[in-house]
Amino acid sequence: MAQEGRVLLFGNGEKQINPIHGADLAVAAADAIAKGVDTLRVGGPDTFTHKQLAELAFETLNKEPKISYVWDGIRVMLAALVPWVTPASVSGPVQFFLKAMGMDMVGDSSGSHHLRDHFTETVAAK
Repeated sequence: MAQEGRVLLFGNGEKQINPIHGADLAVAAADAIAKGVDTLRVGGPDTFTHKQLAELAFETLNKEPKISYVWDGIRVMLAALVPWVTPASVSGPVQFFLKAMGMDMVGDSSGSHHLRDHFTETVAAK
């Protein structure tokens, strides 16, 4: 969305997430398996609010942040409506996304891959 010039966020953009790189997740999962741990609550090394993620994307693109906030009730209503108007193959992932956007999703900090670096490398590759 930042590439297109505007990011839409549900609510006030203050829900938190710490995205993890696949390679870091693989290491954490392998370590957990070796230790016999059956539940893993893991995230990446950096925690962001949704608003901070949007700002980081704009910063990486050297664009002025344009963030619009959508009333969170719309997210809730869409999550309830989607199963009625789309097949399960669509509604399941959409519901997951909509519900995830309404909660903090922060795991134990792990790994060495930073989202800022990924964004920078992605922009440089274009």
